[in-house]
Amino acid sequence: MTITDIRTDLASGFEALAAHIREHGPGDIALLGLPRMPEPGRYMLPAQGSDDEERRARVDAFAARYGVKAGWDGLMRTYQAVVWHGPVALVAYAVAAASDEEVREWARDRRERLKAAACEDQAASLPAEGTEAA
Repeated sequence: MTITDIRTDLASGFEALAAHIREHGPGDIALLGLPRMPEPGRYMLPAQGSDDEERRARVDAFAARYGVKAGWDGLMRTYQAVVWHGPVALVAYAVAAASDEEVREWARDRRERLKAAACEDQAASLPAEGTEAA
């Protein structure tokens, strides 16, 4: 299968999905008990290269091609450029190589955020002050 075949199949798949959503979306939403159609996901394209600099340069070239800005996404820990097609995002991204210390720091931060979220979830499940638990 060539790159052209993959690109053609991908475009055909997106077109078929769009046609399905137009024809069956309202019925599917009702059948599944959803209040509305969920927000679409992002279609992610990873930049390739031998090092961070080359991968970022590829993302910058993608951004320039489509007239958008590239930048760091701290949540995703990627350098990316986003092209919007209505509510659908096409994202070119580069994952930066991280040092061992950066990975350890990220893991510590993540553990702390998860602990804090767990405490918030537990607190939310407690009865309000002055009421009895059922």
